[in-house]
Amino acid sequence: MVWDKVCESKEKGGLGVIDIRKINLALLGKWIWRLKSEKISLWKNIIDSKYGGWRGLRSQDNCKESLW
Repeated sequence: MVWDKVCESKEKGGLGVIDIRKINLALLGKWIWRLKSEKISLWKNIIDSKYGGWRGLRSQDNCKESLW
């Protein structure tokens, strides 16, 4: 795939562009970990009230809603 070549390091012949998909997955993983591990925090309360917690985030009904 061409994008894989673009994201390779310059030493390997690529352009050294950061793969945003990998960064996005890492951030989502961090947020999931924080949602499950933190007991009290403002952002956790907001997520819980809007989506009903972690299970509400994974439901297909919530995925159809537009955030904008």
